[in-house]
Amino acid sequence: MPRFFVHRGIAKVSDLQDLQQAARRLHRAATSKASRLRVNQGVEIGGTEFDKRRDLNVVAGYNKRQLNSYIKSLKGFTDRSNSFVSGQGGQPLPAAMVKKFQAAQAKYNAIGVARFEKVADIVLPTTNLTIREREKGLLPAIRRAAGEVTNRPYSPNTLKASDINGADALKVLLKDMTHKTSRAYSREKSIEGRAQLQYMLDVINDNELQQRIDRLSNKEFDTLWNYTDFGKQLLPDYSRAKLQASETSLDDVQQNIDQDAQVIDAHRLIDKISGRTADDDNAYWENLANTGRTNKHHEWVKNSVYAVKTTRGSKKRSR
Repeated sequence: MPRFFVHRGIAKVSDLQDLQQAARRLHRAATSKASRLRVNQGVEIGGTEFDKRRDLNVVAGYNKRQLNSYIKSLKGFTDRSNSFVSGQGGQPLPAAMVKKFQAAQAKYNAIGVARFEKVADIVLPTTNLTIREREKGLLPAIRRAAGEVTNRPYSPNTLKASDINGADALKVLLKDMTHKTSRAYSREKSIEGRAQLQYMLDVINDNELQQRIDRLSNKEFDTLWNYTDFGKQLLPDYSRAKLQASETSLDDVQQNIDQDAQVIDAHRLIDKISGRTADDDNAYWENLANTGRTNKHHEWVKNSVYAVKTTRGSKKRSR
């Protein structure tokens, strides 16, 4: 009986020593990997959430359960499949997550190119240029200065791993980019754009334009709002209405003439994109009113835009 306890005790000591040796061995392997990452890839693992090493003096006092847990974490770090890429300032980024982000980014950019190519050869009546020709003539600085829509839903994204400020930022970027490749994102941007435009038209008080916009499909609206100078055509009337609302006088007839011409150009752009005239749209809405029918798309647009405007209003009031 005593011999049983002696042997059992020796076995326990032996097990603990084996685990401690395994922990020290893996600790050295982890240190070697951290050194290679720093020298070969500029990745600084030390002191980050990915550095699983502990003070060996502390590890020497671990019990069997603690040693097993420590060994498991070191094995995970030293595994060949667990690789890292250098982020901003040498911060470690899990290579697998970087790969997923790059794939999502490539998909997002491909969607943008495909959408642009579908509309690129439309000739705009306001410039007699195709959308492609107009795009080439708009340098980024000029686009911003001209008030061009710069937050186009599928503007090219060229973020590199070295631009990413750590693993937490990468997680957020991956989630965001994955969402941007979904159908939901396209619908959300359409609603957001419609809400922005409706705000402008509410200020201008142009119900005819608003009704024509409401009849556009999401694809037609996307083309009009994001790939033409439609927004620019509304700026003079919008600015005038804002100034009048603040009781600032505008004193030139010529400006009013120019503004009228630009509203006409706004209608011409809708004609081109939708393939319908203002008379067509007016007749359509009049027929709906006379028959008491509703347009499901229009109801969806109206309710969605109202929800966006209500949410924005509540956010402003809470500040």
